[in-house]
Amino acid sequence: MRKNQLRSIVVLGSWVAVLALGVAPAMADNSGSSRAGGDTATPTLTPEQMAVDLYNQAQRARDQALKLEGKLPGLAEPKRAKSAQKITDLFERAADKLEESVDKNPYFFQAHSSRGYALRRLGRYREALDAYDRALTLNPNYPEAQEYRAEAYLGLNRVDDAQAAYNTLATVSPEHAAQLLAAMSRWVESRGSDPQGVAPEVLQKVSQWMSHQQGTAKTVAAPASGRERGWK
Repeated sequence: MRKNQLRSIVVLGSWVAVLALGVAPAMADNSGSSRAGGDTATPTLTPEQMAVDLYNQAQRARDQALKLEGKLPGLAEPKRAKSAQKITDLFERAADKLEESVDKNPYFFQAHSSRGYALRRLGRYREALDAYDRALTLNPNYPEAQEYRAEAYLGLNRVDDAQAAYNTLATVSPEHAAQLLAAMSRWVESRGSDPQGVAPEVLQKVSQWMSHQQGTAKTVAAPASGRERGWK
């Protein structure tokens, strides 16, 4: 047998022995750093990547909250109260994660908008408005933030601002305009049973305005299910 062939067999045998022991010889990775004994270095994430990871964590918490919320009507006490508290906890988790996200990447306008959503669902309307304003400063043409900001206006009974937002959305995004109109309808209904400082004549005026918009606007119908679209 030739010496070169013998050398190849010896080298191959060494590799087989190493692999059998479950140990890999030191190898250089693409960055030039070395790894030995299966000790793989954890890749370093950029602030932007960390922001996206935190955003995704927040979205999962939000989705869990919305899923649990859909089950509330069929629950009896005390399970209903326990689930309602869990929903609050999940929205608080989402808001916290999104605050971390925008700290990592202040230009992440979707995270600012999603943070506004979580804060709005917690009843923290003024904080929600600040988050939406930041999102729209970064991207003035982001219709989701325009719509949800209008729903935060409703939480503060700022009807004129909500109507102005509708007029804008009716031009740039008929779908979001329809969703806002549906939210305004639910707001009128809720204020009818619990006015919270809204005069009956104001509710009547808003109802008339909505009837006019529904009869003249070229908007698509708001979805009957899916993501929560109420103003709360």
